[in-house]
Formats: sequence, C-alpha cells, structure tokens
Amino acid sequence: MRRWLLVATLVAGARPLAPPRIAPPTLGVDYGLRRVGVCVGVGFASRPLEVIEHDEDIDAVVARLLQIARRERIASIVVGLPLEKDGAEGLQCAATRRFADALAAAAPATPLVLWDERFSSREAEALLAHRPGAALDAVAACVILDDFFASADDAAAAPPAPPAPAPAAPPKRRPRPKPRLRYLE
Repeated sequence: MRRWLLVATLVAGARPLAPPRIAPPTLGVDYGLRRVGVCVGVGFASRPLEVIEHDEDIDAVVARLLQIARRERIASIVVGLPLEKDGAEGLQCAATRRFADALAAAAPATPLVLWDERFSSREAEALLAHRPGAALDAVAACVILDDFFASADDAAAAPPAPPAPAPAAPPKRRPRPKPRLRYLE
C-alpha cells in the first residue's frame, strides 16, 4: 500500500508523504469565559481530555491545567487566540491574553504559544455533527492544536532541493578468465 500512496502523490504532483513527526506532548487550550477545552497531542494527532467549567476564576483554571500538565508530562502549551474575522483583537481576545499571561507566570519553564483560533469552534461543530453531547470545547482545542502542528510540519517540510545526480559508474562485470596460451612443440 505504501508504494501506491507514493505513486499517487508523485503522479498528482504533491510532495511525497513523510512519516508523522513525533514531538514532546503539547497541551492545547481553548479558553472561554465559561468553559475551557483541553487536549493533548504529540506532534501529529491530538486527543480531547476534558472541559473545565468555571466562573471566570482564572486561578482555578490555571491550577487545573497545571495538574493536567504534570499528569501528561507536557513540554509546551498552545492557547487559542480568538481573533476577529479581519484579524483584529476583540474583548474575548483580551480575556484570553490575561489568561495566557497568568498561565505563563504559573508555569515559567513551559513554553506557551498563542495561536490564531478563528473558526475552530465551527470546525469542531462540523466534526461533531453526528455526535451530539460530545465535548465541543475539547474538540475545538484539538482543532487548534492540529492546526498548530500542521503549520509546523508545513514549515519544516519545505520541498527539498533535488539531489545531485551521482556520477555514472561503469557497470560491474565479472572478471573474464585470462586465456591460456599453449605452445605446440
């Protein structure tokens, strides 16, 4: 099957498929004023963990996220930044930045990235259309984290320059036996 996939990508003009890049565990966070979706991923796939319900108590959310980070041995955190359609920052964006600042202060050794999350909730709703009652916010966190991983893969997987052709070596042949000369007397 691998050959077929390779042939299909080469025929279609796409770059060849590469194996997924495994990275240290990353925590994905979709912060909201009432609920926080949480997921974890390792560079190519993310899985929803839980939804944290809160009443704008940032400290309680940060404490719970630190528990999850210790349990999952998290190396980095990606927080979705809810930009407006035109890329501007609104009120929810300011609240998310306050939350991200509190989380970064509580976990100074863990790198934290703010990532554009536009339309992540809509994409999560589309993914969960056949599963009513599923944890929408946790799946939205998965969408954010998968988008982050895909952009890292796109940046790292720029098409490499074609290798220089190897000098043509003459084909190897079996040595011929030396002819034996006999002299007649």
